[in-house]
Amino acid sequence: MEALGYHVVLYDLTTEDYLHPGRDQIQISKDLVKDAFAKAPENGNLLALQHDIIPQSSGNLTEFTLQLVRDKGWKGMSNLSSTGSKLFPLCVGRATQQ
Repeated sequence: MEALGYHVVLYDLTTEDYLHPGRDQIQISKDLVKDAFAKAPENGNLLALQHDIIPQSSGNLTEFTLQLVRDKGWKGMSNLSSTGSKLFPLCVGRATQQ
């Protein structure tokens, strides 16, 4: 895969947003994200899996997650920018320390 320009990337956290897509359900995903950020070391990083086709995930959950990234002093970036891959990976949303 590497010879083709791909990078194998695994996530640390699935937000399970696809299981809780409704406006009245997305808090379950927010709680999962909040717990993962609370457990992550200050100098660490976290790769969270979200699905942009789910409106509550692409808006509500993303805004919530990005605030946690800022609160942690981290910088949000895509897997594309973090791996330097020439091919766009399927999974984005890596948060790394500044």
